[in-house]
This record gives sequence, C-alpha cells and structure tokens, in this order.
Amino acid sequence: MSFLKPSKFFKAFVFLMITCVSVVSAQEICTNGIDDDNDGLIDLNDTIDCTCTTFSIPLSIIPNPSFELHSCLPSSYSELSCADNWQQPTMATPDYFNNVTGSFWSPFIPMPLPQSGTGIAGFIINKHPGIANPADSAVYNEYIGGCLLSPMLAGTQYTLQMDLAGSSINTYFETSAGAFYGAIDITIFGSATCPSWPILPNSTDCPTSLQEWTELGHISYTADETWQTITIPFTPSTDIQSIIIGGPCDVPSDFIVSLTGSDPWAYFFIDNLQLNKIQSPIQINSTGSVCEDNLILIGTSNSPTQFSQWYQNGVALPNETSNQLAWSELNLNEGTYQFVNFQNNSTCAVSEFEIINCIDTATFILNFPNIFTPNADGDNDTFIPFESFFGKWQLTVFNRWGTEVFKTTNLSLGWNGGDCISGTYYWTIEPLEEQQGGSKSGFVMLLRE
Repeated sequence: MSFLKPSKFFKAFVFLMITCVSVVSAQEICTNGIDDDNDGLIDLNDTIDCTCTTFSIPLSIIPNPSFELHSCLPSSYSELSCADNWQQPTMATPDYFNNVTGSFWSPFIPMPLPQSGTGIAGFIINKHPGIANPADSAVYNEYIGGCLLSPMLAGTQYTLQMDLAGSSINTYFETSAGAFYGAIDITIFGSATCPSWPILPNSTDCPTSLQEWTELGHISYTADETWQTITIPFTPSTDIQSIIIGGPCDVPSDFIVSLTGSDPWAYFFIDNLQLNKIQSPIQINSTGSVCEDNLILIGTSNSPTQFSQWYQNGVALPNETSNQLAWSELNLNEGTYQFVNFQNNSTCAVSEFEIINCIDTATFILNFPNIFTPNADGDNDTFIPFESFFGKWQLTVFNRWGTEVFKTTNLSLGWNGGDCISGTYYWTIEPLEEQQGGSKSGFVMLLRE
C-alpha cells in the first residue's frame, strides 16, 4: 500500500500475523509500556511472559458437522440418510452410527470419541478385482456428501478439518484386520450447485466422472486405528455449494479386497468436520497518507472483543485503546505498529502494520538501460530498472510507429521483449495511485543476437 504527495512518497507494508500475548503474567504487565520485570523486554517484546491462546474458530459452514442431529437411528449399515443433511453421493452406501440404546454401533470404533456426542459416520475405500475378469479391478469408494450452509467463494482460501480413525471391517462388521494398508489421500470434491442425491445412483465411480464435480484438495493419511485430526487446505477456482468427502479416484493397490469374500475392507470412521474460510481474526486498514500528514490506522476484528491496545514496535502506546490510531496527529515515527484485541486476559490476536517515512523523490530516480538482449543467457535479458525501487509504477513500451507493444504494472518483472523484433522502442514509466511526479520516458534498443 502506498501514500504519496506531489514531491514525496512512502511505502507501507502490511503484515497480518496471528500471535498471542497476555495482559497479566507473574511480573510483566503487557499493556503499560513498562519493563515491569526488569528483563530488558517490554510488553509484546517479552515473548516469555506475554503469551496466550488465540481466538476461537468460527462455526463450520457444513451443516450437522458432528452427525448428532438425526431423523432416525440406524438399525444396520448403509443408513447415512438417518443423519440430518448428510447424503449418499453414489451407489456405494456409507454408514451412520449412533452410540445410544437401540442404534447400530460397531465394536471396532475407537473409544472414546474425539469430541462429546454419540454420532459418527463411516465409509469404505476399496479397489476390488473385477467379477467378470479377475485381472480387472474397479474402485468401490463410499463417500459422504451434502450441501453447504453458504457457498464457498472462488479464490478464497479454506480449510477442512476432521477427526478420522482408519481401521478395517468385513461385510457384516464382524471382524477387523486393523489398518493393513498404507497411506491414502483423503479427498474433498466440490460442485457449484446443490444436486439431486445421489449424483451417481448406478455407479461407484469417482465424483469427477461428472463434469460438474472437481477435486478441491486432499491430504495423505496413514491409519493407526486411533482418532487423528487432519486438515485439508484448498482454494476453489469457482464458487462451491456442495461437497463430497472420501477416498481418491485412483486407489492404491494395497486396498484391493474381494467384494464377495469375507476379508475385511479398509474402513474409515469420521466425525467433527469443520469447513472454514482461512482468515485473520484481526486486521489493520488505513485512511489518509503519511506524506499528506493525515494518516489514521483503523483496527478491525471479526471476533468479540473486550478491549484493545495499540503498540509501537511492541511497546504499548499510553491511552491508545480505541480501534483508531491518529498516527499523524500524534506525531508518531516510522516503525511497526501492532493492534491487539483481547477477548479476556488470556485470549487475543494481533495484526501488524509497518510504516516508512516519506522519501524525497528528488533523490530517487529510476534509471533504465538503453539496450537489452533477451537471448536467455542470463545476462541483460530483461528491460528493468537498474536500482531497487519503491511504490507502484506502470511501464509502457511502443514500437517505432507508436503502437503499444507492452504494458505492465509489475515493474519488478520488467519487459522480456516478447515476440518483438530487434529495433529501437520508446518507453514511458508512470507512477500509480497517490504518487505524484517521477514520470520518465526514453528509448531502448532490443537486440536479438
């Protein structure tokens, strides 16, 4: 982010960082700007005394994430439909378990359950020999699916966290061979619409066999017959309204078990699915400009807050406890500023904002070469400024007839000549946003050797 006035500019970098601080420790008080314990470290700089837990995670956008809500109790396997809002995506039938009297349960479910409650789901991942041709093999994956409470947005980072316990069972949940298989990719698939379920009523194929379904992400998981918490980070390329969770489309060979035999299949119990957007619970925005002497920092939070505190270079600023810091009015100096929101004495989050004072543009000139040779030899291949530079700029290049042949606002990449022929080209460099002055133009020879 940049702020400039006609003769000067400055650069401010925003670094969002979730960290932990504490208001009260054995000696150090972390909000008063004083080295209370005389260890030479004040407030946030005292990382031993000023520690705490972070804000809680927001609610999942998956409905009924722990399978506690149900319209019926399962009496056998293949009854995921008893769990509210969960669906059977393909012909393969996932299972629902509820540890209450009169409900279906498996003795091979690791106890205790990872969270309070009685409901979980389960699914098979299997690659079986073909019935018609034993040399052939096909995927029999059971999946669980459902529509989201609100859509995931394209280009936004999300995480899917779940508790998973891998083991094995035979056809009637009578025997188990433990986790006889190796690592497997637990996978999430997504679609832009909420479909009619099941999406593949006559097939056990992978969801991506349908054009409207795509893999969103996966994580390698190794089962050990205990509950593990796993997390899949991903960024959808389109808006997503429904999801499917289970095994990969390409199942490893150590998962091959006959469908008609009594040998146990690889089986996975699942609970507590949390699907959330990756976001900082706190951030700093700004209005005005350093160079125009009217900069104000504004702290915002998407979590409940009891009180706030501004810091400069980790040291509390006295009486600065609102969500705004009038930086220019207070005649503060360049440095790193922190805004901390506290939910209580031990739960908080902090965001950082770095400010560098204005630099006189009269002492800062962009200098470009007058020739470059884009021949991929690593020497002078790109038309780019000689010096390091500040701010945001637009570079435009024209041929001898005045036709624009190149334009970029990413000056750090420069111009590699593209498919232009050898010759002389005219270029201009213009400042962007609030910058004033600094415009420059010239000629450069592109020489292809």
